[in-house]
Amino acid sequence: MGTITMLLEQCKQGDEEALRLLCAKYWDELVVLARRRFGSLPRVAVDDTDAVNSALMAFWSKARRGELPGVQDSGQLHAWLSTVVANKVVSEIRRQTAQKAGGGRRSDMPLLEHLAHTWELSPLEHQLVAETLQYYVEQLPEDVKSFAAFHLAGLNHQEIADRLGCSRRTVIRKLKVVFEIWAELAAKRGEG
Repeated sequence: MGTITMLLEQCKQGDEEALRLLCAKYWDELVVLARRRFGSLPRVAVDDTDAVNSALMAFWSKARRGELPGVQDSGQLHAWLSTVVANKVVSEIRRQTAQKAGGGRRSDMPLLEHLAHTWELSPLEHQLVAETLQYYVEQLPEDVKSFAAFHLAGLNHQEIADRLGCSRRTVIRKLKVVFEIWAELAAKRGEG
């Protein structure tokens, strides 16, 4: 049994020192992940460390209640924490977006995100989806990355235009470029 697996088991028994050691082990990496997820998006009222704190508190709460049966080792813990941090960032971006748009429910959720929420995915599968999306965004030219990031965060064309200080037509045109590049990348990955 590895050190992380042992600490994980101790956390499940309520050992606060084990939690402190796990937090120290994963903190820096999770903060970097949160920063990457926020990416070029404007900083919101909370920062990356808030997302990490929230994820670690969720872990602690669920571990003590025995609600993490699928998290048995360091790989599964890393995947679970990464997924929760990524979801916390997306939730914060949505909350901020909803406040700016006057609140209410969003009906324009991107298809991939909708599927990820409706399918029952494991933390590892969520991480794979997040990494795949990150790969596709990183392949884009700099002048369209922010358009793609806002689109993936669930903003509609007008909201993206407002955030980036451009016209709705520019957003549509830039997203067309994004989708064309992504289609080419997908075709190449399918051939290889």
